[in-house]
Amino acid sequence: MNPNIEVVNENLWVVNFEHVRMKWIEGLHFLDGSDDRIKYAALTEDGRLYINKAMDDYSELVEIMSIYMKYSDDDLNVVLANSKKQMALPGDNRTAQLIHCFVKWEITRRSVQKEYFKKHKGFPIKNIKERWCK
Repeated sequence: MNPNIEVVNENLWVVNFEHVRMKWIEGLHFLDGSDDRIKYAALTEDGRLYINKAMDDYSELVEIMSIYMKYSDDDLNVVLANSKKQMALPGDNRTAQLIHCFVKWEITRRSVQKEYFKKHKGFPIKNIKERWCK
């Protein structure tokens, strides 16, 4: 394992985006194709979320995302709906906007991961059968 990568859980990793940009972390490419250091987080094609370790408050992002990753799909949808309602209210709703952003990240991450698994279902087994079972 690359020492520049900190694994929080199987779907949440922390890395300095500058290291990715300088190609110190071989094979890591973000889904949106960008790896600039301004971003807070990025997804890979397999549905893994990377948080930028170069940010001052990255540990708080990790804590919050770890919590939302434990929620069920239904719970995430409820939180998303509640945050949308709070954002529609008059006044400063920065907390609701922040919650909305975190929940959207997790929903997007799950959908990307689901699509990845659909595309690659049984892929390694098929290759083994083709090689060794002829």
